[in-house]
Amino acid sequence: MPTAVLSADEIKLIRSVLGYSETEMAQALGISDRMQISALEHGRQKTPPEALKKLLEILHKKSLRYPKLKQLQESVALRIGY
Repeated sequence: MPTAVLSADEIKLIRSVLGYSETEMAQALGISDRMQISALEHGRQKTPPEALKKLLEILHKKSLRYPKLKQLQESVALRIGY
C-alpha cells in the first residue's frame, strides 16, 4: 500500500490533466464528497493511501489511451513508492 503523499498542487494538476471535476475525482477515488477533494487541493488534508492507489490505477488506464499521461503516471508511481 502506498504511504507517501502528493502535494496539493500535484493533486490539482492531476485532476486538471484528467479533466475531472471535483465531484468526478471524488467518485473515481472512492472519496465520499467533493469537499474532500477541495481540502486535498488546498493542503488541508492528506490523500488517503487507498485513494493514492486508485489514482495510480486511473492514470495507468488513461495513459494506455493517452501516451502523454505516461510520464505523469510514472512520476506518481515513483513518488508514492508503488
